[in-house]
Amino acid sequence: MKDSFQLPPVNRRSFLKQSGQLLIGFSLFPMVMCSPDNKDGDQTKVEEQPGRAGADDIDSWIRLREDGTVTVITGKQELGQGIRTALMQMAAEELDVRMDRVSIITADTRQTPDERYTAGSRSIESSGRAIRQAAAEAHMRLLQLAEEKLGVKSEQLLVTDGVVQAKDNSKQSVSYWELLSGKKLSGKISGKAPLKNPTDYQLVGQPLPRREIIQMATGGEVFVHDMRLPGMVHARVLRPPGYGATLRAIPEQRVSKMPGVLKVVRNGSFAAVIATKEYQAIQALEALKAEATWESGPALPPQEELFQAMQKVREGQAVEESESIQDNLQTAALQHEATYTRPYHMHASMGPSCALALWEENRLTIWTHSQGVYPLRNSIADMLQLDKEQIDVIGVPGAGCYGHNGADDVAADAALLARSLSGYPVRVQWMREDEHCWEPYGSAMVLQLKAGLDKLGKIVGWDTQIWSDSHSTRPGGEAGHLLAAQYLEDPFEKPGGGYSGGNHRNASPLYDFPDVRVVSHPFTGPLRTSALRALGAYANIFALESFMDEMAVLARQDPLAFRLKHLSDERGRAVLEAAAKGIDWDSALKPITD
Repeated sequence: MKDSFQLPPVNRRSFLKQSGQLLIGFSLFPMVMCSPDNKDGDQTKVEEQPGRAGADDIDSWIRLREDGTVTVITGKQELGQGIRTALMQMAAEELDVRMDRVSIITADTRQTPDERYTAGSRSIESSGRAIRQAAAEAHMRLLQLAEEKLGVKSEQLLVTDGVVQAKDNSKQSVSYWELLSGKKLSGKISGKAPLKNPTDYQLVGQPLPRREIIQMATGGEVFVHDMRLPGMVHARVLRPPGYGATLRAIPEQRVSKMPGVLKVVRNGSFAAVIATKEYQAIQALEALKAEATWESGPALPPQEELFQAMQKVREGQAVEESESIQDNLQTAALQHEATYTRPYHMHASMGPSCALALWEENRLTIWTHSQGVYPLRNSIADMLQLDKEQIDVIGVPGAGCYGHNGADDVAADAALLARSLSGYPVRVQWMREDEHCWEPYGSAMVLQLKAGLDKLGKIVGWDTQIWSDSHSTRPGGEAGHLLAAQYLEDPFEKPGGGYSGGNHRNASPLYDFPDVRVVSHPFTGPLRTSALRALGAYANIFALESFMDEMAVLARQDPLAFRLKHLSDERGRAVLEAAAKGIDWDSALKPITD
């Protein structure tokens, strides 16, 4: 069956009216949400949406539709990691149906469970577990219905592509959909339904093509950047010249008369322009920039002083600590110390952050590549002083979306501007300089490591001191986490702190050291920071393993043998040994010389 993923034409007003009560069987945004049998976007092919069920209800995660298809539902967002395909595989496997019967709805506050953020590589573990359990429960209940219908014990039944038949009489059969007769498969997930034995898997573990990859490769409509809605207008936001700057004046009258300009919006130091066409919005933005006057905010400190300033913070939290660490280091036969630094990192997403929003009939709808549609909804509700039930946030993949980039901030921009121009879908895309200057950066870090060796060349003590900005300031309820909210006439204060747990992620060695100390020193730096891939893990691992190499040299030992001597974890040893075999380590080994 050939997939067609074109975004269909649709009446914006009627669609949005219906989408609160309907489970969409086709995809308006993006095309990869479409149902396999509704390739042309026929708006009549929908089913009644009974509303979000509880997290322990079968139809929170799995719905069998009258047309012979299955809809999988997840609160997680597709970020390019392939969870759409993987989660559909898991459901299809447990239900014993073909993949081309299965579609999926992701991250939509109207229809999916609240699974907070898509982060930490936990989508398969958490959402996948729930979907698998729901599918297994559905399978068990459908077999029970088939047992009554066919008069055959469930253990004597087998399922092929949703058709249940007696093992000894293939002519006696009934499909899932005939068993349901148009009724909803409801009920609680007991957790007692038997899961399929992995030895019987037909789909899970098999390489299946991801439907969206073809569209990416051929320039199709995949990302929020590609969305086009009827009546859509375009906006650009005037960003300050630096953090904390105050807007004094803009040429509002002149710019409002430029071709295509619908509205110049100003609220305190937040200013933007909305125009009929995108390039008209860009031209109007350049005109605003040219004549805007600002009062500068505090100057940023010199970059070369950053790491020294970070290490002046003495307060810290012991993540792991031994009282004898100092004595062991001081009495070691040989001591070594090294410092590693990690600068601020941009996400530098391939597509600058983008969002669409529509304010109509006292209701706000936002399309965004946020990694947390429910937390974002809460923060935008706080910013606009709306009831969160007035806001629908719909997740759409972003081009180069990973970590906390500008996705939430541009959604806030779009929400503010749509509110100022009722009835028009407003598309906001950041300029490249907006993305690089204003996204939350990956945190800067300083890692200071000390260790001691005994006379036999074994490590007797290991001390890690970490200085780092927060590794997550994702929105979750307070508007102050949103960039635009900080620059309004009545600004929302940026909440203090953030998630410091990422500072010491993977800092505790897996190696067997008798004394270990790891201390995290939270630091509030000059730039906005938040989550970037693996948080602090890759800086900590880089420092830890680089330091192990240095210790091996000081011990005059082969780095592989040195590691294995300090490692009892079987999995860790197996990884090192497999890597050594793969690169033919013994042949490449050179003697250590002074």
